[in-house]
Amino acid sequence: MRLNEIHSFNFFKGICCVACVFIHYNFPGLLGTMVKIISRIAVPYFFFVSGYFLLQENGTMGKERLRDKIIHIINVYSI
Repeated sequence: MRLNEIHSFNFFKGICCVACVFIHYNFPGLLGTMVKIISRIAVPYFFFVSGYFLLQENGTMGKERLRDKIIHIINVYSI
């Protein structure tokens, strides 16, 4: 399976986006504590997924792939 065909990563990235928002919202009481604890996985997960998609199919990180990802990020933020 190619890296761009792993749809479960996109599903969990969506959940982590919501979790990042929940980190910044103060839920009251025990619910707030539980939401913050669970939501703390969001940022490490994004690091994990970002690093995973920088790898090539043979498990190495090529300079071309890294360059392409940086250019993609610059294009996304320059809109």
